[in-house]
Parts: sequence; C-alpha cells; structure tokens
Amino acid sequence: MRAVARGTLDGSDPLVAVFDELALTTGTIADGGAWEREDGRLTSLQRWVATRDPAHAVRAVLGRGAIDATYAVRGDLHELTLLPTGEGRAGRGERQAFERRLRDWAAEYARYVDAVAELWSRLELRPERAEPLLRLLLDETEDDEPLLEPGELELLERIASRKARLLEAFEAGVGGAAGSAAVSRSDSGRPEDDDAFSLQELSRLVYDPLPGALLLELPTPALRSEGFEADGATLRAPRPGLWQAWSSLAERWLAPNPVVLEIQALREEIELDVEQVLALERRAPAAPLTAEEILDAFAESMRGPEIYSVQWRVELPE
Repeated sequence: MRAVARGTLDGSDPLVAVFDELALTTGTIADGGAWEREDGRLTSLQRWVATRDPAHAVRAVLGRGAIDATYAVRGDLHELTLLPTGEGRAGRGERQAFERRLRDWAAEYARYVDAVAELWSRLELRPERAEPLLRLLLDETEDDEPLLEPGELELLERIASRKARLLEAFEAGVGGAAGSAAVSRSDSGRPEDDDAFSLQELSRLVYDPLPGALLLELPTPALRSEGFEADGATLRAPRPGLWQAWSSLAERWLAPNPVVLEIQALREEIELDVEQVLALERRAPAAPLTAEEILDAFAESMRGPEIYSVQWRVELPE
C-alpha cells in the first residue's frame, strides 16, 4: 500500500502517520518513502508498506470512520469491500462552512449562466460578432484586438468576473492561488480555520469517504467490481466532490460552457481551437436559473458510490 501526501509534509498528515505505524507492525515485510522538491520547497512525500496482513493494513488506512473496510481471502479468491458509513469525513464546522459557501457559489454560478446566456442570445441575432467576441472571451485574440460595439465590453467583463469567482472554489487558501495561503493546522493535520479550505477540498470532506485517491493494481483482472472505474487489472475509485459534479454537469445548462472549456484546455495543456468552438451549437436556459436549481443538481451529482467492492483471483503457490 502507498500514500502520497501533499501540502502537510511535516509529519502531521494523519495518513502518513498511519503508514509510519504500519511500518512497525509484525506483518510488514518492507517499507519506504520518497520525496520531491520544487524550487527548494518540499512538495510531495510518499510512504509505502509491503505487508503479509493486507486485512489489517486495509482497516488501518481505509477504515477511518467514514468507511467500513474489509479484506477477505477464501482460497485463491481475494475480495476488498469498502462500505461508506454515511458519516463523511467532515466535522460539523466543516460541513456548515461547505453548505454556506456552496450556496454563495451556486448563486454566482447562476449569475454566470445568465451572463453567458445573454451573450449567446446576442450572437444568435448577430452571428457575425461570434468570432471576435469568442476570441476575446476565451483569451485567444490575435495581434489586433477587434473593435467592440456598445455593451459588448461590459458583458465580456461581467462574464470574466463571474468565471474568476467560480474558479476560486478550486484554489487552496482563502481567495488566493493554490498553495499561497499560510495555514495554521491542528494536531489532526487539518487547518484550524475552515475557510482555509477551498470549496473543492470541503466538498471532498463532505462527500468523499476515502482519505485520498485510491488506485488498485491487481495481479489479475477483476472477476467483478462495483463502485470502481476499471481498466483491465487496474481500478480507480471515483473522487466525489465539486469538480467531479461540475464536469458531469458541464453542459447541462450551457453549451458550450466557456469556463469548462478553458479548464479542460489547461488540464490537458492544449490551446483552445476557437474555430471548433465557433462550430459548436450554442444553447442556454430560456429562463434565468435559480441558485436552488443549481444546488439541487450539484448535491445529487456529488454523491459517490454506495459501496466499493472488487474480487480477484491470486495464483496459489504449489
């Protein structure tokens, strides 16, 4: 088993501490770690253990309050079952902070959708304005910026402002870029101030029962699995949260959705093709959205699997 911790690298990260304890148990065959630095700053710490007692290791790492974890062996059949308890990993204060900030974010999203819908309506009436305005909107202008007509600059600035506020939900620290905030942490390894979490981080605490990303590399393809995303003998547990929900709802109200296009381009390290965006059919709500509609849709989409289960076969020694 392996754990990677980012951000809290001073030994207070609870998951790394669990691996440190596992390294001292009698079932452990070997253990180790690795670290990475960037510009002289420690950015990643990795811990791993090899064990003869996977059931104990699974309970120690994954069965941490929000999950009932079992590892069963019957002959050559191995089975891992993770059953979320429904309690979540968020404390009361974290849950309240999440609900409060999500309401504000949903209201901002509604205003963003309304602004983009206004732009799409303008372009339906004036299709010749689509190319210059979309180039400006997606920050893909050429050497000479196009001349704008009355009202266009104000609308583009309004959309840009809404986009920036939406993206703050995925930035670490209060209102800053990822990693920019100095955060005071408690003995649990969590920030003492709930507002020091990004909204994305809070959503994971509320909806994701797992303490981190879970990737299973099985010795043989799974005989059956539930709750995991499978690719042959490799399975990955989905990460319920705000980003996953936003990805699945990307074009529920807007098509195309400019901010999602930009995020995808950044994640894939590609340039947006404005010509392709121009060719897409544009769609927006006929009536203004309410924050309640957005909250309901995101709450439903952020729910994770009710169970994670996988069974595989291990060749027994002769």
